[in-house]
Amino acid sequence: MKILVDARTLGTKPSGVGMYLFNFIQALRVLPDMEFYAATDVAESVEMQNLREAGVELIVMERRMKKNMALLQYFRFLQEQIERIRPDIFWEGNNLFPVKLRNPYGKIVTTIHDMFPLTMRCYGSVYAAYFRYGIRNTLRWSDGLLYNSVETQKETERLFPQAKKLSSEISYIVIEELPPLPITDENFFFYVGNLEKRKGTDLLIRAYLSYLKKGGEKELLLGGKIRDEEVDRLLKTAYTQTNKLKYLGYMEQDTRNRYFASCSAFLFPSYAEGFGMPVVEILQYQKPVITSDLPIFDEITDGLTQSFPLDPDPEKNVEALAEVMLHASLTSLPAERTEPVIRRYRPEALAKKTAAFFAELSGGQS
Repeated sequence: MKILVDARTLGTKPSGVGMYLFNFIQALRVLPDMEFYAATDVAESVEMQNLREAGVELIVMERRMKKNMALLQYFRFLQEQIERIRPDIFWEGNNLFPVKLRNPYGKIVTTIHDMFPLTMRCYGSVYAAYFRYGIRNTLRWSDGLLYNSVETQKETERLFPQAKKLSSEISYIVIEELPPLPITDENFFFYVGNLEKRKGTDLLIRAYLSYLKKGGEKELLLGGKIRDEEVDRLLKTAYTQTNKLKYLGYMEQDTRNRYFASCSAFLFPSYAEGFGMPVVEILQYQKPVITSDLPIFDEITDGLTQSFPLDPDPEKNVEALAEVMLHASLTSLPAERTEPVIRRYRPEALAKKTAAFFAELSGGQS
C-alpha cells in the first residue's frame, strides 16, 4: 500500500501534530506492504532525518511555507506529488484543506485533532472563519477521518453533523516507549508544550507566583515554543518577581525525558485539549500529573491525573491551580495503574488498527 503523507508539520521543530505524524509513520512503515512517502516544504528536523535514514522517501519543496498565500503553492505541490506517486492513501495530518486536492488513484484521509478555533475565543474571529471554511472543505473532499480521541470526534460531529457520514477511526496517538532513566525528585514542577493561552501557560505562570506567595518552594521549569506574545510578556514580568521560574526553550525528546524523570510533578493546565501527549508520556516514569478537569484527561489516563476545576472567572482558576500545587500528592503512581494506560498507545497496537482502516477504506486488505 502506497501512502503519501503531508508531513510539513515535521519540517523544523515539531510540536504535538508533528510528533503525532512522526510516531505513526514510524509505527506503520514496518508493517508488511507499507510504502511511505513524506512531502514537506523543508526537512530540517531530527525527526525528518530519522525518517530518511529509515528509508522513507522525503519529497522536499525547499521553500518554507508560512500562513499566507504561499500555502496555496504548497498544495499545488502536493497535488503534483499525488499525480506522480499515485498513492492508495493520501494522508493530510493537519485538519484543514485550504484548496481542493484530488486522489484519483485512491482515497484521502484527514486527521482531525481539535475544534478549538471554533470553541475558544483566543483564536479570534478571522481564524475561526478560516478554520470553519477549511473543515467544511475537509469534510467535502476527504474519504475518511482519523480522530485523535473520542472527545475530538464528539466535538467535530456536534459542530459538523455531516462528519458522521464519513468512515472514521479513533487513532489516538502513538506513544513510543521512553528509555529507562533514574527516577529522582529534584524539587521542581515541569511543563512542556507550546507556551500559549490555549495550553493554560498564562494561568500556570500566574498560579505559580501565587503558589510562591502561599509558601510553596519548588521551582517551575517550562519547555516548548512560545507562541503567544501575551504569554511571553507575562513570563518576562514573572522573571522580575522570582528566580525560581525558568524557561528552557524548545526541547528535543531526550531532553524532555530527563526532566520527566527528575521532576516532582508534571503540570498541564490546558483550557482545551485534543489529546495531550506529554500527560501520557510521563506516566512511563510514574510521576504525578496535575491537569485541568477537562474530560479528555480522564479519557486518556483512566482518571490518573489530579485536577482543578476550570471556572469562567480567571482569578478562580489561578487560585485553584495554586492550591492544587501546594497540596497535591507527589508520590509515585502505582505501576499496576499506569501500565494498562501506556499499553493502549503502544505503536504495535495503534499501527495495526490504523493500517486496517486504511486498507478497508482503499478496498485492499490489511
